[in-house]
Amino acid sequence: ANLEYSDLTVTCDGTVVTAAAKGEDGVINYAVSANSTASAREGFIKISYGDLVKEVKVSQLAPKFTVSRYDVELGATKDSKTTVTVTSDFDWTLSYEGTGYTVTPDSYTWDEDGKETVAIQATANRTEEGVAVLGTITIVNSTTGQKLTIKVTQATSFVAEGGGNEETATL
Repeated sequence: ANLEYSDLTVTCDGTVVTAAAKGEDGVINYAVSANSTASAREGFIKISYGDLVKEVKVSQLAPKFTVSRYDVELGATKDSKTTVTVTSDFDWTLSYEGTGYTVTPDSYTWDEDGKETVAIQATANRTEEGVAVLGTITIVNSTTGQKLTIKVTQATSFVAEGGGNEETATL
């Protein structure tokens, strides 16, 4: 704030800080553009009064774009479900490859909390031995182009035959 209400000149970098000006009561008002990159960035506001110059650094965090986990395992039964939370400062779209599961929703329009729950559901029972890799889910940030990938597997209900309680007799 310029408490003496002196004649100041206010400028900015024009990229991160897109506007800066003197406001009422000596307050400097400024605007920062949305960060559409995948990393943090810096800009500046320059305040001048005659030969005196003060540069104020303005730091802007990278946009949020995360998932609560990158690997999910569905249960062995049809209709087994799990969820993943996607946190984002921008809209995103989702696609998936593979079979044996469904995913909803396939897109997100940003709102204030920036969080969306993605539901993943098995479509068939698994009785074969071992855990099966069903496919991958790819979520793409519509503004930054950043991609997040989630691997989807499914457990099995396979039970090996034999191996029961056999007794061995020695003669």
